[in-house]
Amino acid sequence: QELARHAARTTPKIAQQLGIGSGSAFKIYIMPTQESFERLQPGRFPDWADGTAWPSLGLIFLRSPDIRDGRSDALTQVLDHEIAHILLGRAFANRPVPRWLQEGVAQLVAGEHNHDSIDTLSQGVLGGELLSLRELSRGFPKSPFRARLAYVQSADFVLFLQQNYGAHTIQRLIYYMSHQYNFDQSIHMATGRTVEELDLE
Repeated sequence: QELARHAARTTPKIAQQLGIGSGSAFKIYIMPTQESFERLQPGRFPDWADGTAWPSLGLIFLRSPDIRDGRSDALTQVLDHEIAHILLGRAFANRPVPRWLQEGVAQLVAGEHNHDSIDTLSQGVLGGELLSLRELSRGFPKSPFRARLAYVQSADFVLFLQQNYGAHTIQRLIYYMSHQYNFDQSIHMATGRTVEELDLE
C-alpha cells in the first residue's frame, strides 16, 4: 500500500520533470523470493538488478525487502528509478531509449548520484578511463568497471546539463531524441553546443 501511494504521488511529478506524459496505469509486483523475481521476468535483465521495468507491458518488478540483502537504497527510491524507465520507454514508443539517457535520467530522478558515484568517477579520472560522450552514446562497455563507470558518467552528464543549461534542457533532449533526431543533432538543438564542446566542458 505504501508503494502504491508513493507511485501515485511521484509518477506525475517525474513525468512533469521529464516533460513527458505519464500515460496509462502500470502494475508493480513485489517478488517474495529471488527465484520468483527471476522466473517472472519477461526478458533478460542484469544479475544485480534490484528492480526491473518493462514499458511496453506496463510492468515493474521489485525484490521484496526480505531478499534485498541489506541494500541501502530505499525501496521507494528503486521504484522511482523504475518509474522513470517506464515513462521514458513509453515516450520513445517502439524506438530504443539510448542507454546513457535511460540510466542517467533514472538515477537523477531517484536521487542515486551520490558519494559512491563520485568515488567511481574519481577512479576513472585517476586511471584515465573516462569515456568520451561519443563513446557513451554508442552503448556501455562489457568490462564490469567501465560499464559501472559509464553508468555513473551518464548520471553525471545529465546532472551537468541540468545545472549548466537549465532544467528544461533534459526535457528538450528527450523530445528531440524520442522524435528520431540523432545524438549530435539533439545535443546541439538542446544546448547550442557540439558534442565535442560539451566533452571539453
